[in-house]
Amino acid sequence: MALLDKKVSGVRSRLGKMTAGAIGLWFAVEVSLVLVIAWMLAESNLWSQGSGIPALLDMLVLLGCAGSWLIYHLIMRYLFAEDPLAVVMERAAGLRSGVLRGSMELGRELPGGVSQVLANEAASRVLTRLGKYSSGGLTGELGKRIQLWTRRGSAALVASTLLLVILGVANPSRSSQVWGSLSSPLEAMRDPVLSQIVVTPGSIEILRGSDVRVTVQAPGRQSVTLGWQAAGDVAKSEFLELLEDRAAHVFRSVGTTIDYKVRAEDGVESEAYRITPIDPLFIKELMVDVSYPPHTRLAPDEYRGDPPPLRIPVGSSLTFEGQASRTLSGADIRDSLGVTVAKLTTDGDDFSGVWRPRSSGLFDWSISDSQGDPPEIQPEPMHVTLVPDSAPNITIPLPGRDTILSLNLQQPLIIEASDDYGLNRIELVAYRVTAFGERNEPIAQGIDLGGTRAALARPLLDLMTWGLLPGDTVRYFARAIDNSPVGQISTTREYVLFMPVASELQRAAQEQLEATAERLEELAAEAARQAKENRNLARQAAAQPEIEEARAGDKQDRLGFEERQDLQRALEDQEQLTDEVDSLRAELAELERMMEEAGQSNPELAKDLKELQELLEQLNDSDLQERMDELAQSLEEDDLQRANETLDQLSRQQEDFRDRLEESLARFRRAAVEQDFRATTREAEELARKERALADAMREEDDPDLRPRQQAELRDRAEDLESRMERLGERLTELDEREASAGVDQARKSTQQARVEMGEAQEKATQGRNQEAGQEADQAAAVMERASQELQAALDDMAQQQSEATQTALQQTADDALSLARRQSQLGERMRGASQEQVASMRGDEASLLQGVENMARSLQEATEGAFGGNPALAAQMGQAMESIESTIQAMGGRRGSMPSPYAQSEQTVGQLNRLALMAIASAEQMGQAQQQSGENAAEQLEQLAQEQGEVMNQTGQLMPMELGQQAMAQQMQELAAGQESIASDLGDLAEEPGSDETLGDLEQMAQEAEALAQAMVEGRLTPETVRRQERLFHRLLDAGRSLEREELSEERESEQPGVFERGEIMPLTPDQLGALRYQLPGPDQLQRLTPAVRQLVIQYFERLNRAGAEPGGTW
Repeated sequence: MALLDKKVSGVRSRLGKMTAGAIGLWFAVEVSLVLVIAWMLAESNLWSQGSGIPALLDMLVLLGCAGSWLIYHLIMRYLFAEDPLAVVMERAAGLRSGVLRGSMELGRELPGGVSQVLANEAASRVLTRLGKYSSGGLTGELGKRIQLWTRRGSAALVASTLLLVILGVANPSRSSQVWGSLSSPLEAMRDPVLSQIVVTPGSIEILRGSDVRVTVQAPGRQSVTLGWQAAGDVAKSEFLELLEDRAAHVFRSVGTTIDYKVRAEDGVESEAYRITPIDPLFIKELMVDVSYPPHTRLAPDEYRGDPPPLRIPVGSSLTFEGQASRTLSGADIRDSLGVTVAKLTTDGDDFSGVWRPRSSGLFDWSISDSQGDPPEIQPEPMHVTLVPDSAPNITIPLPGRDTILSLNLQQPLIIEASDDYGLNRIELVAYRVTAFGERNEPIAQGIDLGGTRAALARPLLDLMTWGLLPGDTVRYFARAIDNSPVGQISTTREYVLFMPVASELQRAAQEQLEATAERLEELAAEAARQAKENRNLARQAAAQPEIEEARAGDKQDRLGFEERQDLQRALEDQEQLTDEVDSLRAELAELERMMEEAGQSNPELAKDLKELQELLEQLNDSDLQERMDELAQSLEEDDLQRANETLDQLSRQQEDFRDRLEESLARFRRAAVEQDFRATTREAEELARKERALADAMREEDDPDLRPRQQAELRDRAEDLESRMERLGERLTELDEREASAGVDQARKSTQQARVEMGEAQEKATQGRNQEAGQEADQAAAVMERASQELQAALDDMAQQQSEATQTALQQTADDALSLARRQSQLGERMRGASQEQVASMRGDEASLLQGVENMARSLQEATEGAFGGNPALAAQMGQAMESIESTIQAMGGRRGSMPSPYAQSEQTVGQLNRLALMAIASAEQMGQAQQQSGENAAEQLEQLAQEQGEVMNQTGQLMPMELGQQAMAQQMQELAAGQESIASDLGDLAEEPGSDETLGDLEQMAQEAEALAQAMVEGRLTPETVRRQERLFHRLLDAGRSLEREELSEERESEQPGVFERGEIMPLTPDQLGALRYQLPGPDQLQRLTPAVRQLVIQYFERLNRAGAEPGGTW
């Protein structure tokens, strides 16, 4: 029976659970619906204060919960009671109605008369029947109804939940707030509390006359009342309606204090506020003083008001003083980041302070009044640029590059220095680096400048006393020190001065000769201009002879002053020309001396320089100087008439001066070409020598990296030499020296071949084939030597042809002068006894003689390139002959007694022409004897030995920069030793000549020194001391030669007495000597007074004069 009860209880429990689930589902549906209703009923601002809807909705939920609980218990008590449940189970198990109930009742209480066994059997059968079904299967129709409601509740719950999800996603904030408010419904039910009234701006200070807008915020109210009272006025009010809890009112042009407050409908009032008008804050006065660092020497600057953009030196300080319109609480200066850089002191409405800027930038003012408010008108920001004290700037624009020392071992420099604030000192520093790499101590020379901002110095770097040797260099630089506290120093780059080698010295001489020719051309143009101006001045004065009488008063004084000024200027211009000619002559003399000092004064160059100096000396003749002295004296004595006459004569002299300048130009240009020829020859010799030394070095293979570079340098020099030869050939062609030009062209072709072989040597040296490279370099050296020989041969041939042409021209001049003397003698005989009219008719014949002399002078000048055979006395005698003929012409046209007779003047002309012929013969004979007796003079021998020693010294110096190996250097030294040995031998021979001890000094000691030097060179000992000994020997030889030359010149002057050739000694022609003129020789006593050389020339002259027959060819 217990089992049957248990079975019924299980079915009851099953139905209870099903019922509870169904009721729970529907309760959840109810809650979902409440949430949806709450979301829909809520306003935009949720619930208004005092709303009971949230509480009602919460009540619904609670009621639903209580109803669900009650329904569950009623069902479990009545619907699932034992009897109704038994009926449901009987139906579900297919039992007869009442079987289950009866079995259960019998099990509890067995009626009387009923068998226990039967009752148990019946119960067992019912239990067996029920055991076929599960608890769920015995729920029957009741269970089905419960399941139906469960399904319906699930569907409703799904729908309501989906709706909630949609609402939550659509407005998450509203959903969370609405549903969250349901948890505190009492809060929503409370009565609302109104907020306080908020009034802005409250109490405030404003600029007088400004508008003030008052804003009122009164949440939860519809309107407020604004009340106010201005000072000195009645109280006023205004009703303000609120829009979205806000309202506003504007007080216009507030000029007095206003007290105001706001009152709401609910009686709430705001605080009392005050509007206080005040005057604006502004800076009434501002002064900025700028003090600069002391070393800048800048005066302080003062700015009133806003300062302009300041560009100031580092270390400057700014002093501020200012005044505001009212009391200040603070003032400072801030940078662009807002950091305070200067704190200013305030005292009432004044402020002041000192600021030393540390950086550049834009700086703002930060000024506030007692309330902390800034000024209405803020001072402009200060733009400060700090300029650092720059280091001084110094340059050497002249020469501005590495260069070769001039012949006089002086290097003019230009040093430019500047500093932004001031220079304290500039210095020139130089030091010597020997050919052996030894660096001497620097020598610094400077000048104090005392703070000047810019300086231009023109120092002369004089190295004459430095004892420089070939191969030495001088390095120099300049430095400047400014006057800043730290003394900043700037230095130029280091420049190098190279000692010139022989070819460079020769080239420098050529360049100076060309420069002299250019200056002569400029002088000729200037002389022509001056002659024209002076001639015009003289003509103007001559055209108005009565002008002095016509002048009067101020006009006379003014014209006289202008005339004196013109004459004074003419004199000064001519003096400047003559000074320029003297300067050119001095420069040539200095060039001669420097070339001799450097050991490069070969005989041809020395001869050219002497001739050119004599040409320049002849330009400033005595007549020109006399006219200048006369003009100066006339101006000093204020004799304008005489000055104008002298000016006319001076203009003619200037024209002659111009003509002589132009005549000298050709000789100078030819001398420049000849020197170009010599320099080019010397360059070819040096290039050949260096190429030979490089060939030895290549075979030694001591420095394989250096040799290709050296070969490239020599190849470039060969290319430059080709260009020089090409230009030289063109210049020789212009001089009509075609044979010499052909020789130069042949040498140029040889140089071109040598350059090609140099290129091959360079290529092989680069490839490391040093032996083959050495062979190629040897071949290049041989070809280069051939080129130098071809140049030398062409140069010698040109010199020989020129000498022969000059001798021929001199001989022709002598013949022409004798012929003209004979004609003059014949014409003089015709004058004797002739009437004045007959003599006057012969003036045409005399004029033809003058034309003949002029043609003779022109021919000689053209043949000798203006040099007159190197004899200035010959040119002077030519001029005297012309003047004598002009005097004869004047005598033939004058009255008797007013001047010498025509016959006497004719006799003087014959004497002048005879002297001219004698001088021409002497010049020709001297040229021939100079060629035959070259080297016989002891002084010349010493000078030649000095030049040879200088050449050895120069060649030794050229070896050092090549950095030859030991073997190559030894080979070159042995070759140089041969030249040194030759000098020693010649010195020994000269020392053995009779009388050498008295005239030549200690030649034996010099010969021993030369021998010792040769021995050192043979042993390969090339040291700085060896080079210095070579230099000392060179200067000793040079000094000995000069001393002997001065002694010989002194003796010659003592032996030659003036007045040997007097006019009476050369007899004029007589009528008996027509056709075969014969002159008597001077007497024995007269001949004895002459030197042997001159005596021989006089004898030859008279023999030539007496042999002369027919007139020479040509028309006179």
